[in-house]
Amino acid sequence: MSAPRPCGACEGTGKVRCVKCRGKGVGRTASAVGRMSRKKGSVAELRVAKMMEVASGLPSGSIRRTPSSGALIERADLRMSDEAQAVYPFFPEIKNREGWDFWTVEGDAWPPARWHHDAVAKRAVQLKFGTAVDGYPVMLVLLRKHCAPRVMFALDDLERLPEGQRTVLGLDPMLTVGTNYVVFDLETFLKDWCVYWVPVVRRGGG
Repeated sequence: MSAPRPCGACEGTGKVRCVKCRGKGVGRTASAVGRMSRKKGSVAELRVAKMMEVASGLPSGSIRRTPSSGALIERADLRMSDEAQAVYPFFPEIKNREGWDFWTVEGDAWPPARWHHDAVAKRAVQLKFGTAVDGYPVMLVLLRKHCAPRVMFALDDLERLPEGQRTVLGLDPMLTVGTNYVVFDLETFLKDWCVYWVPVVRRGGG
């Protein structure tokens, strides 16, 4: 049996983390960090999917997290039934990350801006496979510890929506970031969107 691997961050040793660093995230192996990150992302996606179903009255299972498989043509974080996609004509991207805020914005270096750009690129890849996502704005859901979920849109991306849908998004956002992004409280946004748009879809106008 091989000897315990030195932690490198303190005087202790251990395979994943030493006693001295336990609970601080120090000394974790790269694979352990990766597993934790994927689990954190999956939990966030399931949470948002459930919020969207509850707000709209959609049946359970109408919105599911997209399995992380490169063989799938879907690139959005959530897979929607046809009915769910009619209710939510968006390309959802979900980020559960720390180390950023709404007050330290440095152009494209601002993490949410980078995540939005990445989602636009993912949408373009999915479009290459012939799926109808070209008209769907990126819906970037932002989660952090001790903070209510937020949702961010780029103003120029919202031009993809029909005028009636843009009217709903014309409600006062919680925050405007720079000249191109608007941010809403996610729960409030879903409630306001569904109050207006779900009846339209069910009348056959979606």
